[in-house]
Amino acid sequence: MNNLGKTIENLISSGPILIAFILSIIIAKFYQKFRLKQNYYGEIYVRKISNYKKFIWNFFIVIFPSIFLGIRGYNVGYDTHNNWINYLNVSNISLIKDFKEVGTSSPLFWIFRVLSYKIIGNNVSLYLILLSFLTLIIMTYSLEYWIKEISLPMSLFLYYSFFGLQLMNQSRQMLALSILLYALKFKIENKNKYYFLIIFLGMMIHYSAIIGIGFYFLDFRKKNYKLKKKVYFVFFIAIIFLLPKLSFLLSKLMIVKYRYYFLNYSFNKFGFGFYLNVLPVIFPVVLLRKYDKTKKGDYLKRILYLIIILRLMGYCSYFIMRMYYYSAIVLIILIPMLLNKVKNRGNRKIIKVIIILIYASYYIVNYGYANSAQILPYYTIFK
Repeated sequence: MNNLGKTIENLISSGPILIAFILSIIIAKFYQKFRLKQNYYGEIYVRKISNYKKFIWNFFIVIFPSIFLGIRGYNVGYDTHNNWINYLNVSNISLIKDFKEVGTSSPLFWIFRVLSYKIIGNNVSLYLILLSFLTLIIMTYSLEYWIKEISLPMSLFLYYSFFGLQLMNQSRQMLALSILLYALKFKIENKNKYYFLIIFLGMMIHYSAIIGIGFYFLDFRKKNYKLKKKVYFVFFIAIIFLLPKLSFLLSKLMIVKYRYYFLNYSFNKFGFGFYLNVLPVIFPVVLLRKYDKTKKGDYLKRILYLIIILRLMGYCSYFIMRMYYYSAIVLIILIPMLLNKVKNRGNRKIIKVIIILIYASYYIVNYGYANSAQILPYYTIFK
């Protein structure tokens, strides 16, 4: 009963953020209806609008969650307190003079923090609002590329239920995650220079975005396509058996700051956490896999399936465990895209309800019950 009572208390406390998430989803629904039109022949096309209008729509989609995420209390989420301390310490830092000492591991994020302080002063909540807003608006702009193939409301529902509250915990990595998601459209279009440039920018926010370089090699071209898929499968299976040794080797590739994560964290149990993180991501895609046989869809699936390896490697390395986010983020594109390809309306509704129940359950169990990062109970700075 104590656990049940605490879970209910946590979930009730998250009410204001849930309302903000719902508002965001509703506005996204109106936006997609505004953008998608039908021509004389019954074909769906995307209405072109000015960059200004596009920004205004995206602004209102993300502004309400950004506000409630930003005004959280300084002990809501493990990293929030550190964000407060690091931001307020900027008052004693020179942008140029102290760069070598504190800005080299994540220079773009450090510059963002310093410039924010120079502009808005010591208002930490406003800084956190800006950080949440930047993360979310890059994410919604990433979804623009897929607007004809996905349901924006469903994509946002999946994002908020799986990743949303992590914005109050691992803020810097969540920003890098949005940047990697934005980069994927350039990989799909084979604009590799832009892809690597954006991945590099993500690494300047959080070094873990380096995994995007690996994602590049999962996009198999026409030549020897079937052979490459088989090699991927064999590699996928083999790497599971080589996890401990591979973790040690990868630690040698990390900058000194991050080697600590590889060599000093270990997990001796295999169970609840793995299933909780992996099954909600994998199950809907496996359920819907027959509805898409395109190479673009296959590419996204190969990225998403890596969540199994990355989450397993979390038992050897805490750093890699957190990298599973970069694989999982594909779910907000892939699941709605596959769902839209289900032609039978009845089947589509049933599968949609199943997916909604899965992710609502994940939100309840992961954030309400497990609450490993102490993100809940939510309360504002005003309390």
